[in-house]
Amino acid sequence: MMKGYYTNIEQEMGEGSNNVLKTLEEYLIENTVGSLHDGFPHRLATGDKRKRATDKVLEAYAVASAFARELSVCHPVRLGLALHSSVFSYDNLNSPKEACHLAKQVYDDAMAKLDTLSDESCKDAMMILQLLERQLDFVVI
Repeated sequence: MMKGYYTNIEQEMGEGSNNVLKTLEEYLIENTVGSLHDGFPHRLATGDKRKRATDKVLEAYAVASAFARELSVCHPVRLGLALHSSVFSYDNLNSPKEACHLAKQVYDDAMAKLDTLSDESCKDAMMILQLLERQLDFVVI
């Protein structure tokens, strides 16, 4: 009897996840060219759907990174994107080396330019740099 409940719940959760993924793909992902829609679809998916979701997330990061290169190395959007990308690499791609490399590179670049910022810009950058530093402390290669 319990096995039947378990199977039923598992099936319902699978259908719910598929519905969420379908909705995200049809309405959110298709309509957000050049924006970042984080790893949420990736976490709901399994198998081939997980691979497709991962590819879409990586594509979104690539597009966002291309836009971010136009920003200062201390710009909060650029720093936040690097932080998100590093966390995604570590959590979802199981790639601590890549996560650490990205976080360290961005952290070092921003720290080198930090003294050129105004007080307000420096505060914003410092908050994200602290998160990048925590990511570096957390990621163990």
